Amino acid sequence: MLLRRKKLLEEFTELLRKYSPTGREEEAIRYVAKLANNYGFDEVFVDEVGNLHAVYGRGPVELALIPHIDTVPGNIPVKICGNKIYGRGAVDAKGPLYAMLVGASWVKKEVEDKVKIHFIAEVGEEGDSRGARFLISKNFKPTSIIIGEPSSTIGVVVAYRGSIHLEVKCYSEGGHPASPKVKPSAFEKFMKLLEELLAKAPGTEYDVPQARVTFIRAGETPNKLPEELQAYIDIRVPFKNTKWNMDFEEFLNEIESIVTRSPCEFKILGTTRPVKVSSNMKIVRAIMRAIIKNGRKPALVRKYGSSDMNLFHSIVKDIVAYGPGDSSLSHSLNEHIVIGDLFFGIKTYAQAIKEYVNLK
Repeated sequence: MLLRRKKLLEEFTELLRKYSPTGREEEAIRYVAKLANNYGFDEVFVDEVGNLHAVYGRGPVELALIPHIDTVPGNIPVKICGNKIYGRGAVDAKGPLYAMLVGASWVKKEVEDKVKIHFIAEVGEEGDSRGARFLISKNFKPTSIIIGEPSSTIGVVVAYRGSIHLEVKCYSEGGHPASPKVKPSAFEKFMKLLEELLAKAPGTEYDVPQARVTFIRAGETPNKLPEELQAYIDIRVPFKNTKWNMDFEEFLNEIESIVTRSPCEFKILGTTRPVKVSSNMKIVRAIMRAIIKNGRKPALVRKYGSSDMNLFHSIVKDIVAYGPGDSSLSHSLNEHIVIGDLFFGIKTYAQAIKEYVNLK
């Protein structure tokens, strides 16, 4: 047992050392392919956009395990401190990825006649989701999907908010900041627009849309009003419910109306619909039963962000997200995973596959 634990930690820390920000995933993909071959998957290959596929089984149903291999930029020295492993991606999402790969391999002989397992290490999830979009474009449609995202070992994610990503550009004539006759600067125009957006999306709670500025650039010098401004705005949109009785398209139309009325230019860079699944879905029940059998109490979770679960739900309704790791550490300089949680994730994925093949 100690030897296996040591081997798992060595493999995982080596995976963390393969720095893989979005667009630079190749080295990490090669390493995961090596691991998949070592763990006995029947078929291992890389598709046209760089996703790593590892497949086994010949059963009548197909279960896809889909984590992502890319991370946000910013390398973090990989180290083990006590019961924690630090490194970029430890939580989001190499922890879930590694746990999925190992957990699926542990039950291969037991389930390969009952199910076909697709493990897919996706590229581009932290960017334009090109890995997921490619699979959808190729009509990849398994029976069920588990998305590998951190949910603190007991969280079973059944909902994600949607998103609207805006680019805004404002222009003005500039002028001296002391002059009372100068027209509104580019920054002042933007602030007026932002005030309207924040009123529409204050984000006071989960069921209320939330607008946040993620990037802003304006001005050239301290004694001149900004002539140009560029900003990016991230808007999160909840699933329609009785409290917030507006669907995604209606809200998107309202946002477009607000920015169209403003004197600034805008571009919608991308949209993602919110997703919500029933706790009665087969794969949700399989994950919950696995957590219980491993000695913990599961909890249904609604996430404030979004993931590729939002995209895949358009073609596969039996879908859930789950994974070891504290999601509040995602993208942070303090990103780390508790070793016990990583091992619990491995056991839970393995047990979930067994529960899945036995559930009706």
